[in-house]
Amino acid sequence: MDPPEALLKKINVQSVGIIVRVFSFLLFLLLKIIFKVFFLMSVEGKENIKEGPYLICPNHASFLDGPIIASALPFKVLLKTFFLGDSKYFDRFPLRYFSKGMRLIPIEFTYNMVNALRCCSYVLRNSRTVCIFPQGERSIDGGIGGIRRGIGILIKEANVPVIPVIIDGSFKAWPRLKMFPRLSRIRVKFAEPCLPSDLAAEEIITDLSTDNIVEGLKKKLIDLKESM
Repeated sequence: MDPPEALLKKINVQSVGIIVRVFSFLLFLLLKIIFKVFFLMSVEGKENIKEGPYLICPNHASFLDGPIIASALPFKVLLKTFFLGDSKYFDRFPLRYFSKGMRLIPIEFTYNMVNALRCCSYVLRNSRTVCIFPQGERSIDGGIGGIRRGIGILIKEANVPVIPVIIDGSFKAWPRLKMFPRLSRIRVKFAEPCLPSDLAAEEIITDLSTDNIVEGLKKKLIDLKESM
């Protein structure tokens, strides 16, 4: 089922025009320069980023995380990637005027889960990629918090590959309770794509549940963080 008409107008899954492409490239270049120069950002696992559809699932510890992922992706992939974010940030001035061109999906997942799932499924069905932060909110201590059950539902129903991602250093650069960012080295690591069944456990599970997926994704993120 497609999302409501009001949300559908904010999601453009068609090929972007030249103006949006130029705008996106300039923003991409600016972010890349900022994170390379001021945060010495390094990226591992770029070879794991393939053509969509799939879900990118990073840990979430800072306001910087979305822009970090955007600058870490190859530009060709970025043009086909949508970012799900809380409407209280994404649907306000000035972002609301750029949300379509920046491929932002402004919707709060926890309180609007049905429409959020519809939006993500719609994007994935059109062979695009969705970046969604499975923790739902920025970590208070920089650790991997609980994964929202709705993410497990999305992964199970969409049945597309998932790429877990760890962003290391963004919490130190701009923790949740600080007003302004500070300089800190940032590292990003993309894991290999895994199917929903791969997230469950080491043993074979014939009836894959949402809880299996949620716990499996959390373990993948924790293992990835420990490997850095």
